[in-house]
Amino acid sequence: MANELESIIKDFWEVGAEVLPKLSSMNPKKRIAKFVGIYSEFLVHADSIIQGEINGVNVKCKEGCSYCCDHLIVANTGQLVVINEYLNEYPLVREGFIPKYPQWDDAFEPYREAFWYSVSRLKTEKATFDYISSVFSSPCPFLDDGKCSIYEVRPIMCRSWYSKRKFTSCKYNSKIKKLEIQCEEEIVQKILALEHYFLAQFGMREVPPGAGIMTLPHGIYYMKESARFMAGLRSKMS
Repeated sequence: MANELESIIKDFWEVGAEVLPKLSSMNPKKRIAKFVGIYSEFLVHADSIIQGEINGVNVKCKEGCSYCCDHLIVANTGQLVVINEYLNEYPLVREGFIPKYPQWDDAFEPYREAFWYSVSRLKTEKATFDYISSVFSSPCPFLDDGKCSIYEVRPIMCRSWYSKRKFTSCKYNSKIKKLEIQCEEEIVQKILALEHYFLAQFGMREVPPGAGIMTLPHGIYYMKESARFMAGLRSKMS
């Protein structure tokens, strides 16, 4: 199975989403399980590309440094489903997330209306989206003693965030310390292609920009059962 998934992702990277297997004939839970496997292999491939680029760069990030985890972390539907399935497998991680969520949500309150407005009109309101992303600051509810409790399936924006500065300096302004990674744009485009593929397997083919984008904490807090969430999302988009 591992070799099969590795081959699928290599073909996807070189050719595009048209080489990915059709899942629509499966029941929703099997569709999600198959996508989780495909996406997990995608993360392995993406990580290897990122690590290949930063190899030899004097990156200062190290275990226990989590200042960049105060940023507004967003993810699309496919990423959220993969994380949600991970939490179903490791329920104690979800239990650690739940009591930290209200504090994060309170910090988000001043930006709530403007953020969701910008997401619903991403083509014309991207400046608002970017501004909120730059000023929001609150520890991610998945932080556990300075470590990411979903590190294995963390969103792609977390996987591509590195700093060349001394890690303690990020405490005062981590947003200007981000190392520019050349492969990041290509990986983001692949993520979008996977998202359209995933939604299409649930009958959602014409998806407007911004649809399915959520903050990581909100997406996980409200998702619960992945298959039911996908059914509700399809109903909203139909």
